[in-house]
Amino acid sequence: MTVQAHTNSQLCLRLAGVSILFQSDSPDIKLTPAPVYLPAQRLCQTPEVCVKVFVQPPPPEHPAEELLFSTGLWSISQQPNQQILRTLARQVGEGDGNITCILNDQTDECALYVSANLVRPNGILEVLPQFFDEMFALLLLAHQRGALLHCSAINLEGKGIIFSGMSGAGKSTISALWKGQPGASPLSDERGAVRKVQGHYHLFGTSWQGRLGFGSFDDAPLEHIYILQHAPKNELRPLSPTQAASLLIARSFSPFWDAESMNFVLNFITDMCQSVPCHELGFVPDQSVVDFLR
Repeated sequence: MTVQAHTNSQLCLRLAGVSILFQSDSPDIKLTPAPVYLPAQRLCQTPEVCVKVFVQPPPPEHPAEELLFSTGLWSISQQPNQQILRTLARQVGEGDGNITCILNDQTDECALYVSANLVRPNGILEVLPQFFDEMFALLLLAHQRGALLHCSAINLEGKGIIFSGMSGAGKSTISALWKGQPGASPLSDERGAVRKVQGHYHLFGTSWQGRLGFGSFDDAPLEHIYILQHAPKNELRPLSPTQAASLLIARSFSPFWDAESMNFVLNFITDMCQSVPCHELGFVPDQSVVDFLR
């Protein structure tokens, strides 16, 4: 099935490498991307996930619903054959509202219930508002699709490169050093998604930016993974797949509330580190590290 990327009643976007078709339940509601997702509109060839959007309260809680995890912004629960994400949603200039997302077991169909105050007076509703978007992507990836990593990411002459690290390890620094370099374009300075595409690992940029504000919806075949460390000189230390997987899992966004999804993410990252070269990169925060890696 081929659908247009954007009509009044439906909208197709690519989120963290996942093609999603949103369809309004009402002809009076006009779907539009949140501003940050304007570049993410795509022609969808058989969308992986179909989302039906309702501007109405969600169904009453099922008697068997079980809360898995909760914060001040979102909660995850489950009931027979379904997983439920409830989040606060924030739209610039529009205030906060609430979203309830009910996913089926395969996470390929979703009913999205949106509070009416998120709809503008002219009937326009932004899909993928802040707070909801990242949690939704995490749930979709963790169901047999891929992993979301704490990393900066670049496309270097058609090759996807991951620089992963804990806060303060230098992700923003290394992103800034690559900015403007010939053949290099930033994919993200904070979060990157990885999926397996036709048997090969593929790196996808995301809109969730760090302090530099680098974000992109482009992608590239994943060619190398670096674990960042500050050091007195630029140096590489090879990592075994087991070492690399252990370090990268600690630097991933994982669905720890769901044993099955968590097991998938662990296996996905482990397999990825067996297929993609991995090094610990000790680096000096100046131009020399760019020259060193080239």
